[in-house]
Amino acid sequence: MTESKTLAKDSIDKGTVEGVSALEADKYKYGFESDIEQDFAPKGLNEDIVRFISAKKDEPDWLL
Repeated sequence: MTESKTLAKDSIDKGTVEGVSALEADKYKYGFESDIEQDFAPKGLNEDIVRFISAKKDEPDWLL
């Protein structure tokens, strides 16, 4: 490890890390869920993807 990474790692408070880990473990403690419809576009950006996003947002054709 480089010296700067070692210094950064040593300066992290272990109590803070443990506290965050405890909060993450209780994230879904009360059973909250949301079933949201999702669509995924392929990686990258081209005209087809812009048209796909525009159609999902119900944008008028003149915006393209």
